[in-house]
Amino acid sequence: MRPLLSILRKYKDIIIMFVIAFFLSSPYMIDICSGYLDYYNFDLQEFLLWHYTSINNIIPYRDIFYPYGLLNYFKNYNLLSASAYYLISPILFTFIFFIFKKVFKDKFILYFSFVILYLFILILIGFQTFSRYGLLVVLSLYFSHIFYSTKKIKISILILLGIVLGLFFSFINDQGIYLILSFIFLFLFNKSLHIKKDHFLSADFYLKTIKEMLYVVLGFFIGIVPLFLFLHRTGNFHI
Repeated sequence: MRPLLSILRKYKDIIIMFVIAFFLSSPYMIDICSGYLDYYNFDLQEFLLWHYTSINNIIPYRDIFYPYGLLNYFKNYNLLSASAYYLISPILFTFIFFIFKKVFKDKFILYFSFVILYLFILILIGFQTFSRYGLLVVLSLYFSHIFYSTKKIKISILILLGIVLGLFFSFINDQGIYLILSFIFLFLFNKSLHIKKDHFLSADFYLKTIKEMLYVVLGFFIGIVPLFLFLHRTGNFHI
């Protein structure tokens, strides 16, 4: 019990921010429940079609093309998927607060910046766009923080990062692909910053880099297990 209390005390600001963000994201639930029918844009008919197919048990990939992942598709199908999709927004706000806390040491600037960001999303961007593209931005920033603050990344962390990439690719396909490309760029860019000039042509450097990437690939394959299980269960592999 004491270790749990110590963890809660250590991260109380982040926990409180998650709870606040959960309620601040309430306008997003209206979007999810309405099926985004209040939005008027050129590709609205595609979202209406996918909304219709999801509630009529039409299986993605096997029966219809769908590029946005299982989580987005089935949010109209059951309460669990809708709840998981809703949690994206407060989780993103919490991660942003964590990043802001690292950047802004003054509490007034920290909370003022966060309030301005929330109003910008609420009034101009919208929760739909924030939840989709915010994943790419926030996780890229978090990857940058890991690479910047850690000179030598542990094998377990590399595998964990690969699992995160795999899970995002499984459940949010389009953003998962962008996130993989972002990770590769940030990983190689970080390597180029820390390498010494006389080690640039060293075979050991490239072998070490490849070895680290293989750990990430291993984690990625673990992360896409849910996707393969879904494809197998729904007969997507049957020709």
